[in-house]
Amino acid sequence: MPGDTVIMTPDKWLAQNVAKQVPQKRIVWWDGACIVHERFTPQDLRDFRGWYPGLKIIAHP
Repeated sequence: MPGDTVIMTPDKWLAQNVAKQVPQKRIVWWDGACIVHERFTPQDLRDFRGWYPGLKIIAHP
């Protein structure tokens, strides 16, 4: 992508991951997040897997 700065919305978590992978760019993000990513924790997902063996969890990045 041309330019030194990339502005990303609406998810700060995705933007921060992109920033780690493209250190040559200045990534600016809005302090917002996907409600699903805010709601469920890694422990929640581990619990779901324990309650429902074989469960497949899918999510967008």
